[in-house]
Amino acid sequence: MEFTKENMRFYIFMRCKLGESAKLIYETLQVVCGDCACSYQTVRRWLVSAFVYTRFWITHKANLSKMESFKWKGQMKPLLIVLVLLPISVVSQACRPPSIVQEGRELTYFRRFSIVRIPCVATGNSTLHYHWTRDGESVELSNNMARDGAGTLRISLAHLSDQGYYQCSVTNECGTSLSGKTRLVMATNEPFTDWTSHVIEAEVGGSAVLTCNPPRSVPEPVFKWYVHRGSYGHSSVPLDDRITQDFLAGPGLHRPVEVMWSSPSDILVVEGKSAKMKCIFSGK
Repeated sequence: MEFTKENMRFYIFMRCKLGESAKLIYETLQVVCGDCACSYQTVRRWLVSAFVYTRFWITHKANLSKMESFKWKGQMKPLLIVLVLLPISVVSQACRPPSIVQEGRELTYFRRFSIVRIPCVATGNSTLHYHWTRDGESVELSNNMARDGAGTLRISLAHLSDQGYYQCSVTNECGTSLSGKTRLVMATNEPFTDWTSHVIEAEVGGSAVLTCNPPRSVPEPVFKWYVHRGSYGHSSVPLDDRITQDFLAGPGLHRPVEVMWSSPSDILVVEGKSAKMKCIFSGK
């Protein structure tokens, strides 16, 4: 499309009415119009000109009441196209930091000597550079800790020293984006220490209490009672109004912290402005 002086002058006036500065309007024209764009001095001169604020606007406002006029259609159609295409073109060419589209879970348990993968996949302009940290310190890649694919972290033969909070950062020429933190915890399940058989006597129609001291376990275990039925084997004890179970945490058992609600992970903030993010969690 050929951009005439009248097109650009009308667009400058409209963007000024929206509160944009002369510098921002000039940069927009440079992006869309290229060599055809007017100079920065011309933009400033038109903005301070009384002709832009009065006569030019009044002229086009009068034309708005003459929509049936062929002359209005010929003059205003290019101007309206410019008003629509300029903002769209600027947004499409805007420089944005990477957008992380896949990341690890907030809490991940792993078995000793297993393989652990923490995903980190991003999209964005130009070349993307991935970097991992654990507990705020840079992760040194090695034989058992390497990047699998674009940015996914792969830990081979994972052990207790690999526990911690992992976070991925992705950088391009427009900025840096951070993933949510992933906490790695090694799962453990210690054996029962008391294998002694106990005989508990109870009267018919009375009550009986069976105690169970569970061993230390991560994550929190599931408790179930079983009854031995001789040659029929074992079967689980059904819980009802007559048979109940107190789900009390044993020694060393804690309810893990869980995020119930949080702000979106992809938040774009203009430099110099403020942003609010919320996080609601539960656990102990």
